[in-house]
Amino acid sequence: MPPKFPNRLSRPKTISGSQRALDIRGAIWRFKLPFTARTLVDGVFEGGGALGAGYIGALRALHDNNIWFARVAGNSAGSITAAMIATGFNALEIQWLSSGFNGPTRPESLTRAGILEPIKFSKFLDLPSLSSVSQRSMRQTLLWNALKGTIIDEFGKISLPIRSRADLADRLLDVVLDVGLKDVPGFGDLTIRQLFNTIPGNQSGPVRDAIVSGLSAAGYPRNPPQIKDLAPIVDGSASLRAQFADTGWTAIARNMPVELLITNLLYEGSLFEGDFFLATLKELFGHKIHNNPNATVLFEDLRIPLAVIAADIDHGHMVVYSSKTSPKMEVAEAVRRSMSVPFVFQPRRDLGRAQGRAPAPTLATLVDGGICSNFPVWLFTAGGQNLVAQVGNDDARAKVGFVLKENLAAKSAWNVKPPKFTPSGQPPKVDDMTVLKPVLIEKLRELNLLPPGTQFPENSTEQNLIDMALLKEISGCMGIDKEDSTRDVITKGLMSGFTYFDVVLPLLGYHWLDFYVNEDEDDVVAMWDRGWHAAIDVLGSPPSTGAPSPLIANANTQQTPYGGA
Repeated sequence: MPPKFPNRLSRPKTISGSQRALDIRGAIWRFKLPFTARTLVDGVFEGGGALGAGYIGALRALHDNNIWFARVAGNSAGSITAAMIATGFNALEIQWLSSGFNGPTRPESLTRAGILEPIKFSKFLDLPSLSSVSQRSMRQTLLWNALKGTIIDEFGKISLPIRSRADLADRLLDVVLDVGLKDVPGFGDLTIRQLFNTIPGNQSGPVRDAIVSGLSAAGYPRNPPQIKDLAPIVDGSASLRAQFADTGWTAIARNMPVELLITNLLYEGSLFEGDFFLATLKELFGHKIHNNPNATVLFEDLRIPLAVIAADIDHGHMVVYSSKTSPKMEVAEAVRRSMSVPFVFQPRRDLGRAQGRAPAPTLATLVDGGICSNFPVWLFTAGGQNLVAQVGNDDARAKVGFVLKENLAAKSAWNVKPPKFTPSGQPPKVDDMTVLKPVLIEKLRELNLLPPGTQFPENSTEQNLIDMALLKEISGCMGIDKEDSTRDVITKGLMSGFTYFDVVLPLLGYHWLDFYVNEDEDDVVAMWDRGWHAAIDVLGSPPSTGAPSPLIANANTQQTPYGGA
């Protein structure tokens, strides 16, 4: 199917990679732009799940006007966009890679690099399979323990209410001493105990030893027996019962896949594994930097300095991976950590020093940096200068913040196509379960976990998903923009000494969990169109703070490359 929008730009020219001194503090950065840009800016990209697809339209607006990036930073979905830019992908390449509907013509530069297929975002949602859920997680579930009869094992551990052999011997000796001899003339209590005990106050000696020997010969137990000692079938059947529980749990999870989701969510920490995402980034970055999909790309290999945010929930602090702080860090792994939305994508674990907080290497659990800072524009202020690479006169360079607003409608003057979903409620928004339920149903079908038949009909699974209040609460909490209420005040304060443009993408009618959005041309192109208009409007007007000149002089004469409504 031919694309609905023209390919207005030819393949951009590249500049040579000569080494030049760019850091005013004396450091050297090997700086290669993907094309010759008239204006360089520092770009910061907010996290926002699938809403990040809207960034492509904004990048296209910059690209069309010969504006590109000297440095980039971001979190979660924003870290993906920033990393693509830092590895050298230009706007047209990123646009094609995000065209899951196979519409636009593939840029020649990607063909030469060996990148032949666009990316369907939905493949990032790799649900756990029956084989991928660990045995440890499975055996922690209530269902598995019920099938095994774990209550039998616990019942078998109950000790019978009788004395141990040593305790009974002590009590019998007390009876002999206190009852049998205490009234014998000439024997005081101390003298009697000295007769029968080698050490006063210590219950040992020939009489007690004789009592213990007699109890042992009679078969009296050394310690209070447990029920399982009298019924050895409890321990003897444990292995067989565990095997039965493994088989039974697997069969039930296959026919009731919600059990699989619950297990992975409660005991692995997420709905989706995130392995496909990591593998995809590794290949893309390897292709672009080393012309080898199997090559590892480190921060020090990047063409543009990058910084991404993650959160270490074991030690309770933010982690910044950047070209300055982590030159030997793998870029794809850093981005994978940054996009590990809690309960959605599995956390990453790292055995390393927790950025100066821990006295020695320790295990860290790393998740989406949005817990700490979803819009890290502060990285390009004085407060972040020790965390990001310096490239020339950074204070004089314009800063552009790209923000995703799920509750803001597009301007009517833009004449863009309707969004994918119809918002409802007050204030209007897209219902979380309207998006999440069909996504999970489709992914379960891909795993062949929704077999046809009357015993376990699909609508049963749908109802089970609807009834999982935990899923609704998770999707709702993760969809809240935690910095939105303070952005107007804090961002303006942070950027008061800089030339700053705040590009807000209005994405009402789209949802952060809708990873199927780029598989329909109308839906995703309308999203790109909103991003393009937002960037053109803001960059064609005076900045929020700083110098009065816009970055785009003729913004009001430009036409969207996406065709409009």
